[in-house]
Amino acid sequence: MTAPKTHRRRLTPVASAFAALTLAAPLIAGCAPQAEEDDAWSRAGVGVNVENGGPLIVRNALIVADDEGEAGSFIAAAVNDTDDDLTLSVSLRGEEVVSVEVPARSTVSFGEKEGLTDPPVIEDLDSAPGTVIDMEFQSGDAEPATHSVQVFDDSLGYLDGLEPQ
Repeated sequence: MTAPKTHRRRLTPVASAFAALTLAAPLIAGCAPQAEEDDAWSRAGVGVNVENGGPLIVRNALIVADDEGEAGSFIAAAVNDTDDDLTLSVSLRGEEVVSVEVPARSTVSFGEKEGLTDPPVIEDLDSAPGTVIDMEFQSGDAEPATHSVQVFDDSLGYLDGLEPQ
C-alpha cells in the first residue's frame, strides 16, 4: 500500500514578491515624513493666529514681501474685545516694526484690498519669500508672545498687490 501523494503549492517568485510588497507597503508609508498641519496651512497662504500676547487677538498674521525680501507688508486683523483702546506692538529681531492703535470693541484689518487701512510696511525685513520668521506680539500689560510667521510673495492671487511698492 502506498501513501497518498500530497501536492504542495509553490509560490512563484512574482507571487512571493507581490505578497511581500503588499505586507510591507503600509509599514514603509508610515516611515515617510508627514506634513504638519501648520505646514500645510502655511503653504496655502493662511496666516498665524495670536491669542496669547495680551488682550488683543491677532488673526491671520503674515508678511507679503517684495521679490528681494528687503521689505514686507504686515497683513493681519487685530481684534479688541475690551472696553479700552489698546496698542498692538509687533517686533522682529528685538526691534518694534509695527505699532497700531486698536480702538475699544473694534477690529483693525491690514491688507484688505478695499479696506480702511493700508498695511504697515516692515522696511528692514531681510527675509525672502518662502521663509518663516519669528515675531513677537504684545498688547496691554502682557508679556510678548513669539510666533512663527510665514513670508509670502504676491504669487498667491489674493495677495497680489499687497507687497510693498
